[in-house]
Amino acid sequence: MSAKWYTPQLSREIVRRLYHRAKFEQIPMTVLANRIMEKALATEHTVECRRDTNSDTRAVPPPGKRSKRVESAVVASR
Repeated sequence: MSAKWYTPQLSREIVRRLYHRAKFEQIPMTVLANRIMEKALATEHTVECRRDTNSDTRAVPPPGKRSKRVESAVVASR
């Protein structure tokens, strides 16, 4: 069965940090992750991204621009 939703994989370092923070705050990791992302998405500021050389995460292109990798994935899905 194919997945209905896109589920991004977080780097091990991010998961580790989320785990320890959530444990400290005594809340589930998903609650903490949702709070962090809601706060970031609610701002008008651009969220700076960096490529973590120790993981498979990729830097996000600026708003309105797609990377060649994303563009090729969009074309391939049509």
